[in-house]
Amino acid sequence: MVGLLVWAGNFGLQLYQQWSQQRYIASVEVLKAEYKNDTYGGATPEETLQLFIKAFQAGDLELASKYFIIEKQADALSDMKVIIKNNRKDIVANVMSSYDKKECFEYRKTCEFSKYDEKVGAWSKSSLILNQDTLVWKLVSM
Repeated sequence: MVGLLVWAGNFGLQLYQQWSQQRYIASVEVLKAEYKNDTYGGATPEETLQLFIKAFQAGDLELASKYFIIEKQADALSDMKVIIKNNRKDIVANVMSSYDKKECFEYRKTCEFSKYDEKVGAWSKSSLILNQDTLVWKLVSM
């Protein structure tokens, strides 16, 4: 009886693991398809920043969030709503418009823009990555 219960438990665990793996694989396939169809972004990191800033300043947060990588779009939308609510839209847009340092890594297809704010003693940074499928640059962080 105990052996039968152990066997049933192992069999059930194996079925659950297979189901879990299939769900993961399906979610990866969906994400791959979304990236292949994602055309929001610019041909250069600078262009994507400008497109984002323009949409953000215009208050089109849905569009602005689409300039982020797919996995971060919902969080970016939420963050931008908080920025607007706290009346910090102009501050964020001004900082992003005045980055004075750019560092790109060709082998990783990433770029980072930054500026040191002496008033607060901190760096402001935005990171971007190239969508290899559509060759548009996407924000990772702002």
